[in-house]
Amino acid sequence: MDFAPVPRNVVGTSPYGPNDEIGRLNMITSDSRSRILARADASRYYDLSVEYFMGMPTWVAAGDPHYQIWMSHTPSGTVIDNLPG
Repeated sequence: MDFAPVPRNVVGTSPYGPNDEIGRLNMITSDSRSRILARADASRYYDLSVEYFMGMPTWVAAGDPHYQIWMSHTPSGTVIDNLPG
């Protein structure tokens, strides 16, 4: 089966107008926010943390920036005393 080549550097047009910068976020209204917040249970905790690990999936090959993690202070004390300014 032959597929047509995918065009490069082609930007789609937004249904929200030529100056749109937020796309589907335009669909969020004060009413939709109220409905979602009414479903939240204030007695529960929600852990939104992300575990970082070597080899985790990233999108750097697609152009996203690399990320770096370092800790200048730990429970054991200062790790690096001379941080670059």
